[in-house]
Amino acid sequence: MRSSIIVIAAALVVESTHAFAPSIAFKSTISKNTMIQREMFGGSGAPPAEEDPEADKETAAAAKAMGLSVEEFNLAGKIREQMIQDVAAIRAQGGSESGGVTVVVDGNQPAGYLKINVNDTGKALGKAGLEKAVLAALKEATEEGKKGFGDAMKEMSENISKGLSGMEDMKRPS
Repeated sequence: MRSSIIVIAAALVVESTHAFAPSIAFKSTISKNTMIQREMFGGSGAPPAEEDPEADKETAAAAKAMGLSVEEFNLAGKIREQMIQDVAAIRAQGGSESGGVTVVVDGNQPAGYLKINVNDTGKALGKAGLEKAVLAALKEATEEGKKGFGDAMKEMSENISKGLSGMEDMKRPS
């Protein structure tokens, strides 16, 4: 009886230690030298792009489905990724230090980044007053974030236009 309780307890302990472990083991395919070189010179640490005929076929099919050339499709993808980074980097603030509450959000809707600061003035407002102040600051920050998102969209459109006109210039004979 006692040994079966010990076995069950041991099984539970072993199982609980794996509860937060990833189910798939991660193996790096990047050599240490490549990683160091890329980090030393400002690279992202990603492995160098290798030619993959299957991925090239998928890209060509996706581009064709959208009525774009492969170059245009790749340009749009790069500009889209840049916009995602730009929107995530936006820091729009609502509220004020003098009002007791400040809220900072990014440009995503809903916000992926949210920081709320409450100082002593905000604490002195009481529960109901603080709730109103936080909601007002959040609404203000969200509106500013939407403006930043709109600006990022305009910039993306301009970058696409510039990129496409640059492609047209490259195609014209000199």
